[in-house]
Amino acid sequence: MKYEVVDIEFVNEENVEEREVHVTLDNGSVVHICACQESFEQYNGTLDELKTTIDIAESSVEWLHGGERPNELPWC
Repeated sequence: MKYEVVDIEFVNEENVEEREVHVTLDNGSVVHICACQESFEQYNGTLDELKTTIDIAESSVEWLHGGERPNELPWC
């Protein structure tokens, strides 16, 4: 099943250790993306929901680890 992204929220921007990206989908689910090792971890979603947000997760890795917020995200 394919979901649409409704909103992306960058959470705890001032605290690098607690940064997360929350992605709201059109079914009401909110997938959480957080830093893990030198990559990311996604949770709070089904396999199809996680597949929908994987590109956003990959684009947000630098920000999750203290870098700048991505200028462009792969969703529409």
